[in-house]
Amino acid sequence: MHDLLPLLAYAAAFGLIALAARDFGHWFARARLPLISGFLFCGLLAGPHVLGLVSEQAVEQLVFVDQLAIAFIAFAAGNELYLRELRGRVRGMLWLTVALMSTTFLLGGLTIWALRGWMPWADAAPAVGAAAAILGAAIMVARSPSSAIAVIKELRARGPFTRGMLGVTVILDVAVIVLFTVGADFADALLSGFGVRAAALGLLATELALAAAAGWLVGRILCWILGSPMGRFLQSGMVLATGYGVYVGSHEVRALAHEVFHHELLVEPLLVCMIAGLVVSNTSPHRRALLSVVERTGPFVFVVFFTLTGASLALDVLASAWRVALALFGVRLVALGLGAAGGTWLARSPRGSWRLEWMASVTQAGVGLGLAKEVALEFPALGDDFATVIIAVIVLNQLVGPPLLKRALRQAGEAHDRAATPAFDGVRDALVFGQESQALALAHQLLAHDWNVKVAVPAGVALEEPSTEGIELHRFDRLDRALLERLDAPRAEGIVAMLDDDEDNFAICQLAYEQYGTDNLVVRLADSANARRFLELGALVVDPRTAIVSLLDHFVRSPEGTSMLLGLEPGRDVVELQVTNPALDGIRLADVRLPEDVLLLSIRRGEDRLLVTGQTRLRLRDHVTVVGATASIDRLMLQFES
Repeated sequence: MHDLLPLLAYAAAFGLIALAARDFGHWFARARLPLISGFLFCGLLAGPHVLGLVSEQAVEQLVFVDQLAIAFIAFAAGNELYLRELRGRVRGMLWLTVALMSTTFLLGGLTIWALRGWMPWADAAPAVGAAAAILGAAIMVARSPSSAIAVIKELRARGPFTRGMLGVTVILDVAVIVLFTVGADFADALLSGFGVRAAALGLLATELALAAAAGWLVGRILCWILGSPMGRFLQSGMVLATGYGVYVGSHEVRALAHEVFHHELLVEPLLVCMIAGLVVSNTSPHRRALLSVVERTGPFVFVVFFTLTGASLALDVLASAWRVALALFGVRLVALGLGAAGGTWLARSPRGSWRLEWMASVTQAGVGLGLAKEVALEFPALGDDFATVIIAVIVLNQLVGPPLLKRALRQAGEAHDRAATPAFDGVRDALVFGQESQALALAHQLLAHDWNVKVAVPAGVALEEPSTEGIELHRFDRLDRALLERLDAPRAEGIVAMLDDDEDNFAICQLAYEQYGTDNLVVRLADSANARRFLELGALVVDPRTAIVSLLDHFVRSPEGTSMLLGLEPGRDVVELQVTNPALDGIRLADVRLPEDVLLLSIRRGEDRLLVTGQTRLRLRDHVTVVGATASIDRLMLQFES
């Protein structure tokens, strides 16, 4: 009980720091830097070498947090390796994987050995330097599937290069755990003084077999958890507890083997968890369920893990070894270039494609950091000094890697990212594509709310609605960028696609998204099966077959609220205003003079939708949704948009 109370106190205090780290991450993201860099920086500030909010004793006591997070990262890495998606591209990916792994491991290991005199462990025995070279070289091979996937989603990249690059990234992250497991056994043999003997190779084979068996067993446990009818919170907790259990089990096996056989059995927990994720992904119907757990739990785990990693960084070591970290970073870039050139040549890829593969290979994050922390935990002779140097290299790779990956995807012609949204010019413009009376009815409704509306109609289509007063009507023969330019689409705050063919609707939305960054895309579906494509563009989707039923349901359950939101309540309306008045930037809503008959519902800031309170601060270019009396909203509009 006496040991538990300090641990709970450390955990509670660190939880508050992790909450602050989330804000640091978002600040870094706004500066186009990786989120994890913000988490690491916050941990560094709070750590024992700067502000001292997290003591060295607290870092030691919270080691279980590292183990939880590392196991979770390994589950996610294994789940990403979906073998069915790699069929048909295995040969080229294997050549590239082998080449990248070989050059990075060899050059990285030789460099760490050559620079051992400048390392924090310079005065240690040669065996320590050799162990550091083996383990450090293995970690330098690691890639970052999570970072690659984040960039791919951001750019909406798709195509053969994207699929192949992601496949190599995932395979390398799996291979590096196996490589690290083998390297850890050799390092353990060197540090223990027994050397590498034939018996050690048999022991290594035994350890790999035990890891494979344990991974299969843990995978089946995960399948049971993911398939059980339990709540999402409990399910995520069970997955995390299972990962921690792998670490506890590995430690017990190691201690038992030492007691009984006088030899340690190192059943690598990372390898066990990676195999478990692989089992779930490829032998069960629960791949998406595990992916869902990773997506909803991962952000919290990563904040805590990277913040604690930052707190454990030894600044004194970093100050003396930053030149070494920079040198290792440069050597890794050279090794990746050589590996990409050799791998693409062996795979007979198109000439010059090695440059794209090289740029796509730099990023490191979760698994690499997990392995660095693993060394600190399992090899006290290297400890935090080793972790600090390697983490510095990983941070450099994480800063440089994502921009290079974005450049590679764009040069490959497979990026479909969103253009910058143009600044609001003071006039609300809407562009409606349609061929039925509903298109003109919508245009008249927008006109009544002081929008400038253009309606585009396919050539040869007769309109049922004769009245086009106040509406700019345009006919078109084909949908392309030239048409959108002619319709002045870059100025449009909203584009509505309600043609009969979803392919035409998608072409409109995609052009508007990629060329103009239009904030408000609305589509009326012809086939509900196509909804996902539009949702990936951030479009608001209306399915006629379900919209009427949903509307009637709301009228029955909340007739007054629904009438108000639909603008059917006399003298009342719902409007979205954009904050363009610099005087309101940073002002709390509690300090804004709002009319008594106006209510603020929400704020849209970038990709986020915020529920408002009195403490919420306005920012320039926020989109604020308000409901209330029409005359009061008009006055508020002058206040917000002046």
